[in-house]
Amino acid sequence: MQNPIDPPKPAAVRIPKPVNPDGTPITIRLNKRMAELGLCSRREADAWIERGWVRVNGQPAVMGQPVATNARTEIDRQAEQQQ
Repeated sequence: MQNPIDPPKPAAVRIPKPVNPDGTPITIRLNKRMAELGLCSRREADAWIERGWVRVNGQPAVMGQPVATNARTEIDRQAEQQQ
């Protein structure tokens, strides 16, 4: 006699983050955003931020900083040369 086959489990569904009700942009950690943009890896981003080579909207970035997806991110040439 054969064992009954378990029915397949439903695949996990990733639900997108909702838009803020007040219309403000959704934020994401800076190092993750830099990696998504293909600028560097997350670890490299952390090192660059720590060295002061990253600015967001003209201001020096800090570790773990949340940024809007439309924020202007500037990278110092030293970081670009290190890559």
